Amino acid sequence: MIFNRILFLSLLITIGLSLKAQQFSYFTDLDSANAAYNKKDFQRAGTYYEKAFKSNGNKSVQGEFYNAACTWSLAGKPDKAFKYLEDIIQDHKNIIRSWNDPGEFYNMLVKDADFENLRKLPKWEKLLARAKTKKEKFEANLDQGLTEQLKTMREEDQKGRLELNKIQKEKGFNSAEEKALWKVIDAQDSINLIKAKALIQSHGWLSPQQVGYKGNQALFLIIQHADLATQKQYLPLMRKSIAEGKISASSLALLEDRILMRENRKQIYGSQLRGTNGKYYLFPVQDVTNLDKKRASVGLGSISAYLKGFNLEWDTEAYKKQLQELVKEFAVKD
Repeated sequence: MIFNRILFLSLLITIGLSLKAQQFSYFTDLDSANAAYNKKDFQRAGTYYEKAFKSNGNKSVQGEFYNAACTWSLAGKPDKAFKYLEDIIQDHKNIIRSWNDPGEFYNMLVKDADFENLRKLPKWEKLLARAKTKKEKFEANLDQGLTEQLKTMREEDQKGRLELNKIQKEKGFNSAEEKALWKVIDAQDSINLIKAKALIQSHGWLSPQQVGYKGNQALFLIIQHADLATQKQYLPLMRKSIAEGKISASSLALLEDRILMRENRKQIYGSQLRGTNGKYYLFPVQDVTNLDKKRASVGLGSISAYLKGFNLEWDTEAYKKQLQELVKEFAVKD
């Protein structure tokens, strides 16, 4: 079963630059791998996964390593499949820190029909036992009180925003209903921020190993939705937390982009959109040519797939031509 890629709530100057950009085929190779998998051409799919990883310095998120394992299992190449599963269990350095929940991983191993070929082999039971031990150790170390508190805060953070998406689809942007709901969201954000600040003051940045991946994400979301001064206050702590394994690279990337946009400076990873004249645009980006490469380095999906979630089409050359106009429209400083 192919693990869906998580997308977070985001070439031609000289011949040399053009060729360099074309060499980064990570996302197109992943798409080709997925297409081949769906056609049951598993050998071809596996080859595309390996090509994709090579394009990204042999790195990817856990979900894509898992997908590669599924593919090689179905292709009748157990050694290759076991390699990727072993990398996941061992938290290999080539796995970009993202959503690496040991409980979810173990449950998928147990249920996934793609691994029927592996289940016939003696090595499978040993691997499954290690995955179970990792899951149990992870769950035993969670602070249940803090985990539940952050679970509730996450639900409160997302409730209004889910309603907002529905209203925007039904009524369009800037409707009376949307404006009224934003007041409710802002009030809830203020309450959540007070709680989050107290937690950080007492415990530091709470890691997935302390409060689970949803709890860890809740803390990030609350800071991401806070005022600019608060975001800048916690940015150094979040950068420090990356090295300590307490936060995903993609979360930090989203916060950095949000701060840059709020300061009217070009963003790095292309995660932020801004509206004008009733339409949303990708806020100006620093390096358009290498945008997907930067996104891949922190575990984000392609800019094309990200923008499709907002019903926007991506065209690199068209965006480059439009960039100066957007810089002027949004009064971008650099």
